Amino acid sequence: MAGASIDSALQTTLGQLPITNEECVGRELSLYRQIQQLAGKHGWLFADNLESLRAHGNVDSLYNKFDYHVTNTASQIIGDVQARTIANVTTTE
Repeated sequence: MAGASIDSALQTTLGQLPITNEECVGRELSLYRQIQQLAGKHGWLFADNLESLRAHGNVDSLYNKFDYHVTNTASQIIGDVQARTIANVTTTE
């Protein structure tokens, strides 16, 4: 996530790549938005987890520092967003 703190292990890894962290985040966001547009174009559901995860504010509570998997807090946020997305579709049909 943009603006998130980066621990030393990740900084070391990113230092070995021919791209900056900011460029990685920019490309990731661009791909995310492209998928969002494709979903709308093809009638797929799109649960905007990114917006809700960013709104949470405490990035350190969303990913563990060992292997960067999401924590229970992040899983709950993602599950809530997905449930609301599905519920919104079923109530509008």
